[in-house]
Amino acid sequence: MKIFYTTDFNNAILEIESYLRNHYPTYLKPTRLQIKQKINALIKNPYIGRIGREAGTREAVFAKLPYFIVYEVNEDMQEVVLHDIFHTSRNYPLQ
Repeated sequence: MKIFYTTDFNNAILEIESYLRNHYPTYLKPTRLQIKQKINALIKNPYIGRIGREAGTREAVFAKLPYFIVYEVNEDMQEVVLHDIFHTSRNYPLQ
């Protein structure tokens, strides 16, 4: 499987990094690493995430981070599409 990053996902990553850089700089590097590890796990096993709240999506949760990745598996294209990453305190799906 290959990974496709949507604009929403990339923008969310930039927001997370900016927030951490400004408020909790010591967490920036470990958070990046855990997100990268989760994405690599999705490449190897795209169905590890739970069934998503939005039709056709899945959600990959983190054991030690308050985030989850919303993604979909496109078997025909052999890719995992990363739609967004949310903090668990946010309402999702967005109203």
